[in-house]
Amino acid sequence: MQLNESKPEPILRAAKKRPPERLGPSSIVGYQLLMGLVCCLGSLGFGLHQGVSALIGWATAAVPTAYWVWGSSTSLDAARILRQGVLKFVFSCSLMVIAIVTLEIDALAFVVGIVAAQSGHLWALFGTVRETEV
Repeated sequence: MQLNESKPEPILRAAKKRPPERLGPSSIVGYQLLMGLVCCLGSLGFGLHQGVSALIGWATAAVPTAYWVWGSSTSLDAARILRQGVLKFVFSCSLMVIAIVTLEIDALAFVVGIVAAQSGHLWALFGTVRETEV
């Protein structure tokens, strides 16, 4: 039994028909860029090493997200979107391990950079629907 007496629609097709007042997935990358800039500038106040460490932390989270946005925006295939998400996770973890093992970074600033980049997701999530005048 359907409540609205209409035909069911696949979720990916329905997602493609989102209202124009919603922000797109590329806004996540924009928010991450802004948060990374603020974080890196704030970390520079504690020293150049901390600022560079925060930049590296931000990059390890933001670069895979940019890849995920590009990959998931080119297809509506659910399997491909899932594959892009798994690759994003593996790519993020790999970059973090490489940065921690090979570079001399300040751990706190590195984690702050990662958190700043990931907070771009929250900002985009809560800023998704804009207020419209009635």
